[in-house]
Amino acid sequence: MTGLRRLFRALLTTLAAFAFVSSAEAAGALDRVFERGKIIVAVNEDYAPHSFQDGAGRWRGFDVSVASEIAKRLGVGVEFVTPPWELVVSGRWRERWEIAVNSMAATEPRAKNLDFAVAYYFAPVRAAVFKEDDRLRSVDDLHGKVIGVCRGCSYENYVRGRLDILSSFDPQPALALRDVEARAFADEWAAVEALGPAEKSDIDAVIAAEPTLAAMLKDDYPIRLLEGRVFNEPLAIAAEKGEFAMVARLKEILREMRGDGTLKRLSMEWFGSDYSQPAPLR
Repeated sequence: MTGLRRLFRALLTTLAAFAFVSSAEAAGALDRVFERGKIIVAVNEDYAPHSFQDGAGRWRGFDVSVASEIAKRLGVGVEFVTPPWELVVSGRWRERWEIAVNSMAATEPRAKNLDFAVAYYFAPVRAAVFKEDDRLRSVDDLHGKVIGVCRGCSYENYVRGRLDILSSFDPQPALALRDVEARAFADEWAAVEALGPAEKSDIDAVIAAEPTLAAMLKDDYPIRLLEGRVFNEPLAIAAEKGEFAMVARLKEILREMRGDGTLKRLSMEWFGSDYSQPAPLR
């Protein structure tokens, strides 16, 4: 019996050690933030109105404002870094930053490498055509067309029929497109720049986030938005895989920010629309 007791105690000690290690690992990012007195946030480098630097080198934009508010509610400072998108979605952060606030869609493949908090906004996804092209009026006219999209993004997956938003984040079913062809470009701007008169362009329309297309219209890009939306894209803040304490705290803060109207206020400030809740598709 004495041997069994010793074995049982050793087993309990081992389990407790594993539990301690797991707990420490889960709280690692949050602990680093409090020890450092600053949270390091990955954002997109030049992605107005989401994240960009003004003439004085100060970070501005919706994502920047959201991240700054999170830091404020954690009681710490904030530093912004701009790692390559591919590195961020790979999950191989190696403690170089704690969270990514970079308008990232919460998808099944990305969830294999990252953990997501709740969506902090829902970007309506719209279609745009060349300003003088009057062949298409609404998103229902997209069937059978060639559509320009950003390479490797949710919009390309959508047009190719493999949209993979996490089911727990998906607010509404997307418009089902028929007989469409995707033409991938480096980014949304390159896709829009490929639009032109029907006889000169290889694409009929571009699909992108409404805030991005609205910013292009403001910058006098010669485009026209089609009536209706094709889907709402839930954008979520990401943390390294297994950072349970950080994700739990982010969820608490984001629920507070949605409840007290902060997310709506920041959305109105930077986009001119309330994207803190999913918008009707029609």
